[in-house]
Amino acid sequence: MNSELNIQNSTTENFQVANIIFLDAPVGTGYSYAKTWEGYSNMSDTLSAAETYEFLRKWLMDHPKFLENALYVAGDSYSGIVLPIIVQEISDGNTLTFTL
Repeated sequence: MNSELNIQNSTTENFQVANIIFLDAPVGTGYSYAKTWEGYSNMSDTLSAAETYEFLRKWLMDHPKFLENALYVAGDSYSGIVLPIIVQEISDGNTLTFTL
């Protein structure tokens, strides 16, 4: 925003130097949902972390040009509980060479 509080284009956008994946996890948070009760009933922090790790692995296998990029993990609210478990999953199974 400029001094007159008008929105204007930025010439130094973060997306020119970084890539961001926004992920709603676990199922049922944000805009994510399951079509059946079973999609919610078995959810736990460790299962959510394992599924998030599986998503990241599959996404990177489909987009290998991003394998060399550093990975920064961030979240808010309850993510403070789940994110350390996700990072541990990544660290334990780091065969795709995530750069943590």
